[in-house]
Amino acid sequence: EYLNEKWKVGEDGQFLSVLTIEERDSLFYDAQRAHIATRDEAASVGKGFHSWIEAHIKAKMEFGEDPALPDNEQERNAVLGYLAHEAEHGLSYRASEQVIYSLEHDYIGTLDHIKILVMDGELGIGDYKSAADMRITFRLQLAAYAKAYMEERPDQRLYKRVVYLLGKDEPKCTPIDLCYPGWTDEESL
Repeated sequence: EYLNEKWKVGEDGQFLSVLTIEERDSLFYDAQRAHIATRDEAASVGKGFHSWIEAHIKAKMEFGEDPALPDNEQERNAVLGYLAHEAEHGLSYRASEQVIYSLEHDYIGTLDHIKILVMDGELGIGDYKSAADMRITFRLQLAAYAKAYMEERPDQRLYKRVVYLLGKDEPKCTPIDLCYPGWTDEESL
């Protein structure tokens, strides 16, 4: 995409082959790094809505006021999608951005939130993602978080591990429960 956009085109619409070696090398060098700018922009949006949701959850837990909606349209879409899901499912929260540690396996992580589903009282953890689709790393991340959480609190069971895929182009939230129906939490890990 980068090369198609940046390579010089002649009047006939064909790519010009009269680039100097320096121009060609510079073009290929920039093309190899174009994904970094795209990645950094996506990370910025992800950090923005992530911070807003964290502040929102803390405000709910402390009976405070919600922060103002983000100015950035993509961040705002992600936030509005999450808020619609939260209202529809009656979520309440026990913690936000809680650091957990596995003594057994020696790793640390930060839970986006620990939630209670009001409709059925089940305890679960959640993680927000700006990705368009599910990735295997999300399943591994939440399994590791659940394992560490249950090590720290052997008397508590986590019945839900949910990845929230939040839309940036439209207010949308696609929750994906990573626990398998009918399995114990240990079997789901």
